[in-house]
Amino acid sequence: MKRPLLLIATSAVLFIGTLVFIQVIMTTHAGARFTAVIDNTSDATEKRTDLYHDAWKVFSEHPISGVGLNCFVLHTQILQQAHSEYMEIAADTGIVGAILYFSIYFVMWRRAGKIVKYSSDQAAVKIAQLFRAFLVVIMLTNFGRWNYDAKTTWIMFASFIGYLCVAWNDVLANAMQPTPVTNEESVPAELPDGVNVSK
Repeated sequence: MKRPLLLIATSAVLFIGTLVFIQVIMTTHAGARFTAVIDNTSDATEKRTDLYHDAWKVFSEHPISGVGLNCFVLHTQILQQAHSEYMEIAADTGIVGAILYFSIYFVMWRRAGKIVKYSSDQAAVKIAQLFRAFLVVIMLTNFGRWNYDAKTTWIMFASFIGYLCVAWNDVLANAMQPTPVTNEESVPAELPDGVNVSK
């Protein structure tokens, strides 16, 4: 008996909430602003799509070396960046530059993974995992913006690389240290007949 009443009450609240929302959208200043934001978002999406098409066209025409760093903007009708790190780097530097640039991401990802796998320092492992999470976030945001010309990006990359080098050197140093042998390890679990430990 309670479930049907809960379902009816929930449906009524959703229905009334929808009516109120529509009323607010149609009759208030806040609603007009909300509608304008939605319209601007669709215009921005259309503009980005045009930029992606332009970037792909430029990359198709100059696939090896691109048109030069930060020069894609000169090959668009609206004179803007591609709003995508991947498209911008591909159009600006071609395959060669894209491989060189994105190898930075690959090297950091791989080095952090080795630290996670081989380090006995739990703090270093957690920081390396955090760096990997940051790299994923950066790679996802690269679809909607470009980062290569931001000083903060290079400062962050330098910090990542510096820490990962130090942490990896610690892993290597710990691997080179001999493990001490304790007395228990040096004595066999079962002694052969006739052997006396006290001698």
